[in-house]
Amino acid sequence: MKRFNIDNKVEIIVTQNSRMAKAANDYTNLRRLPCFAHSLNQIVQEAIANSIQSTLAKVKHTVQHFKTNSKASQLLMQLQNQAAVKLKLDFPARWNSTYDMVDRFLKNKTSLQSYFDLFKPEITIQNYEWPVLEQALEVLNVFNKATDFICVEKSVTISHVGVLRKMLLEHLTRFADRDEIVSGVRTMICTLQEGLINQLDPFKECTFVTQSMLLDPRIKKKGFRNEPEEYQQAYETIISELMAIQGASQANKKPSFSDVPKGGNNIYREFLDWDDDDEEDELNNPRQLAVHEFDMYLKERIINTDEDPLLWWQAHNLKYPTVYNLAIRVLNVPCSSIPCEQLFTKAGQEHLQKRERLLPKQCEKVMFIQYNI
Repeated sequence: MKRFNIDNKVEIIVTQNSRMAKAANDYTNLRRLPCFAHSLNQIVQEAIANSIQSTLAKVKHTVQHFKTNSKASQLLMQLQNQAAVKLKLDFPARWNSTYDMVDRFLKNKTSLQSYFDLFKPEITIQNYEWPVLEQALEVLNVFNKATDFICVEKSVTISHVGVLRKMLLEHLTRFADRDEIVSGVRTMICTLQEGLINQLDPFKECTFVTQSMLLDPRIKKKGFRNEPEEYQQAYETIISELMAIQGASQANKKPSFSDVPKGGNNIYREFLDWDDDDEEDELNNPRQLAVHEFDMYLKERIINTDEDPLLWWQAHNLKYPTVYNLAIRVLNVPCSSIPCEQLFTKAGQEHLQKRERLLPKQCEKVMFIQYNI
């Protein structure tokens, strides 16, 4: 960090939950947050393993049967209708591949049931197991959307973490209140709730997350629904940060009209002197200035979720200069380390496997073009 002169510019680091990453963080002595995408992947995998793993094992065995047996695959194709899709195996490291496997399996439910009835394979899905798969897929649907959102976007700000965490917990609460939920799926819901509360606790306790929610023009107060105390705490934290920024910039402040000494040849002084003391008190109150600027920002229209908050702040930096200085610090913190990992993987493939003689400068240009196309 000192080599690249960024030791005073790093606010917080986002890493995996591996031991190496934690050890590196202890060495740098910086504030750290776990990668939200990896944490979510671990939570869902543990919930599945402790609840419906036996049913999923049958699904995987059935898919492997059709993948390795060409005759069985042809027989299944004869039973499928036009709306059927190809079966797909999951990838153990990514839970959403398990979601895709179950989704495609259920889309072939009719043809698979016919195959089971006709050919009586050794391992089949029993009638009571189909509702388990259907309800599990419905519960995990919003988790799949959240995972896709984090992994597909090039830059996902940390403000999304607080909103996604609350959204997922509310989603699980609605399912837990339904009477028709079967035992295995109910166990999965309880395990998911415990995982979200326990493993995502660092995000809840981190002031960066709550600040970023208020400073994100796509979220603001909407991220604190039914949580007035958390909103007020985040509000006061931001006001304190803004006052600190104002104090740091006071030394470089240029003299204004109000700084002109009384008396002399100032022909306006006599006319303006009647409320000069009150005006100076108001202008010299750092908290009042911070509250005024921040409240004006909060009254701005909330932008669409697909817009870039950093571009919005770039367009409004002159209107809210102090809040802008804080916003760019907070909103530049990503919620996931996946984009960085993908970039390193791609660079390794380009430089080592395909173009071993590629110079560093040329490699940087190639990676820039590929990443921004």
